[in-house]
Amino acid sequence: MGFLKYLSCTFLVFGIACLPKCFSQFFIGQDLEVAVTGDLQLTLVNMDFDNNGNFQAGNGTIAFKGSAANPHLGGESITNFFNLAVQLSSSSNMIELENHVEVANKIVFGNGLILLNESNITL
Repeated sequence: MGFLKYLSCTFLVFGIACLPKCFSQFFIGQDLEVAVTGDLQLTLVNMDFDNNGNFQAGNGTIAFKGSAANPHLGGESITNFFNLAVQLSSSSNMIELENHVEVANKIVFGNGLILLNESNITL
């Protein structure tokens, strides 16, 4: 169980959180903060992660899943994750980095790759 705070709203989340596919993108706008508390697992299914604000990962896991060709991970702000999971539907699918990423604990590769695109991952 954990809490996900998004756009000044707090949601109590049990288990896995899947956000709607309305824009196929988890977008954090400039001057906005998204904070995860607890060990929440946020699963992005066929979605990009675009951080232009402040993302606080807490002790949570952000998982990329799905059959979309190549989800993007970027935005103007460097994103800090606690755990990052790559669980794409094919080993040829990859998350494409568009900015640097920092991971405090671990990266778990279930299926798929990470394409660095001249960006860095700091562990």
